[in-house]
Amino acid sequence: MVGNRAMAENVMLNNVDHKNLRIITRRAQEYGDNVAGCVVFPTEFLEVHKEYPIYFQKDAETGQFQSIALFGFTHGENLLLDNSASGWVGRYIPALMGREPFLIGFNRSAEEVQPSKVLLDTSSPRITYGEEGEPVFLPGGGNTPFLEQIKKNLMLIHEGFPASAEMFRVFLDLDLIEPLTLDIHFDNGEHYTASNYYTINQDRLYSLGDDLIARLHKSGYLQLAYLVLFSLGNVKNLIDKRNSAHRASK
Repeated sequence: MVGNRAMAENVMLNNVDHKNLRIITRRAQEYGDNVAGCVVFPTEFLEVHKEYPIYFQKDAETGQFQSIALFGFTHGENLLLDNSASGWVGRYIPALMGREPFLIGFNRSAEEVQPSKVLLDTSSPRITYGEEGEPVFLPGGGNTPFLEQIKKNLMLIHEGFPASAEMFRVFLDLDLIEPLTLDIHFDNGEHYTASNYYTINQDRLYSLGDDLIARLHKSGYLQLAYLVLFSLGNVKNLIDKRNSAHRASK
C-alpha cells in the first residue's frame, strides 16, 4: 500500500479493550487510498468488473500471476477518490481495501493453518475512539454489521489466494493468457504506455472445442474469463476521469 504509515503493530481484536473502537471508512489520500490499483480475487470479479478494468500482472517477488483492479495510471494516482461523503466514486470497494485496518489471525496446528481471530493494525489512521466512524462492537459486546462485513472480506481474501492460483493454472494450461500493452494519449498531450499487463486471449478462448468450453463453464472459469474481458471497457471511464481532472485544474 502507498503511504507513510508507521510500523504496523497488530493486536488481537476483542470487545473489552476495543469496546469503543470506531473505524473511519471514508476514502481519502490521508488513509492510504492513493493507490493506482489493488489485487482482486475471482470471487469478487462479478462486482469488480462492473466498476474497474481487471488486468493480470506478475507479482514482482514471486513471478506468479495476480489480478489487478486498476484505479489510475501513475504511482499514487487513484481517480476514484472524490469529495463526496464516502470519498469514493465506485459502488464496490475491493475486499483487500475494504478490510482495512483488519487482518486475519491464524491458529497453527500440526495438521493445518486455519483463520481464527481478527487482528487490528493499531498504526492505522482509520482508528478512532471518538464520534466519527463505524462502531466495531455493539454496546452489549456483540459484533456490529460493520465487523461482520469485515470478517466476510477477510475470509474472501483468505480463500481468494488459492482460488486465484487455481484459476491461473487453468488459464495457463489452456494458453488463454496473453500480454497487453496500454497505450493512451490524454487530452492534455500526456502519453501513457505500460506493457506489464496481461489479459485473456479472446481468439484463443473462442477457438476452444466444445468439450473444453463445457468443462470451463461447469467449473466457473468460463464466466471469469468473460468477466475479465467485459471489464476492459472500464478503462475508458478512467481516461475520462483523468481528462476531466486535468480540465478542472486549469
